[in-house]
Amino acid sequence: MEEITIAIACELAPAKTLIPIIKKIKKMENLGKLNWKKSNIICLTHGSGVKELLEPYCDEFYSIGKGRGSGKVKRNNFELTYLIFKDIIKAILGLRGKEIDLLITCGNAGDVRKSISAANLLKIPVIHIEQDIYNPIETIAFSNLVTVPSESYKNYLSEKYHIDSTENIQGYPMVNYIVDCVTNNHLLDNKDIKKDYGYSKFILVVLGGDLKISDIKKLINILEKINLPTLIAPYRFKKELIQDMIKSNKIKVLNEFVDLLSLMKSSNLMIYGAGMGMTIEAGVLEIPSIKIAGFHKEHGSVDLANDLKIPILEIEEVSDFLDEFKDNHQDKYDHENKHTHENKDNNKCKDNHEDKNSYDDKYEDYMLKMLKNKLPRPESEKLIKNSEIAVENFVDIINNFNLKNPPKKSGLKSMKAIWKKRSEFR
Repeated sequence: MEEITIAIACELAPAKTLIPIIKKIKKMENLGKLNWKKSNIICLTHGSGVKELLEPYCDEFYSIGKGRGSGKVKRNNFELTYLIFKDIIKAILGLRGKEIDLLITCGNAGDVRKSISAANLLKIPVIHIEQDIYNPIETIAFSNLVTVPSESYKNYLSEKYHIDSTENIQGYPMVNYIVDCVTNNHLLDNKDIKKDYGYSKFILVVLGGDLKISDIKKLINILEKINLPTLIAPYRFKKELIQDMIKSNKIKVLNEFVDLLSLMKSSNLMIYGAGMGMTIEAGVLEIPSIKIAGFHKEHGSVDLANDLKIPILEIEEVSDFLDEFKDNHQDKYDHENKHTHENKDNNKCKDNHEDKNSYDDKYEDYMLKMLKNKLPRPESEKLIKNSEIAVENFVDIINNFNLKNPPKKSGLKSMKAIWKKRSEFR
């Protein structure tokens, strides 16, 4: 086979899963170890930032719309259905006439639904990379093959959703992308972080799709009580929505798209209400973290967080943890710096403002340092090793995939089972 044309469809987080796979394909091609000589990669982008991330790896780009996430404009079912069908047509136009041999999808967002629907109409075989087997999107029932990160997940898909055309790739390819960013110094250092975001030591809070507005209000109240430098990444929510809830000048809300990996690496503690992607990143970077228990009690990211020893806490438990921490360490700091307070009291009229700022800075540095040491660092070694295996296994699957006679799709029965499960969260 001279050439293969592969289409990929992804949002920003799944793009990080696909990059190591594309790089491995190109490397194996150069070594002449694949069943084709050259691959053309066509990308169906979904949402902002995807094209910029994938530009070095893809030959063509077609937008198939964007997500309709939390905190955005609310739409009725009719309008939402119209927009989805409109985006499916975009996906068809992006795929049609390109002689595409295979579509690869990843994740559980609208890009998967739209692109698999389009591929089925155009009779293009589909391989889907599933990372969260508890909450897949319905249309993976119409993919020809679903890959999973472990054998137990393979069994789960079969038993719960009647999806039997599966392969265990033994890990998460996305890990490889993060390792590459760290190894090749693609992350900002603390000096650059302070220049760009105002703090070099801080708590990072990431507001993902596992949170509701009521959760965020509670969380902000907790953060205002501890009163330490904090950066909030709105992620799935509008920046203005979050800013309107905040009174403390210690808390800053970031723009929608920021260098989150660099911020994570520099943070003293990360508190996040997000899923698999964020858990993988916290694990690889070994950042002391707290995962907020969202409404998905069964979730691939919950399993992984437990494996990585990342505590999973309800909002109220986060409050208890931070309150107890502040009470214990503030008393300890005040005791250890008793002479500082005495000097400060004796010089109230002299450089009062400067003294106060100096005290605040030292206090914050101390508290953030103690906070960083309070939680265990996630263990990344196994995660990284398995990722390398997963990338190799996935490329092998593509290389040996029967494009003319692909595996049978699971179909309507599986789709109904997934739909029933997802309806619990609507």
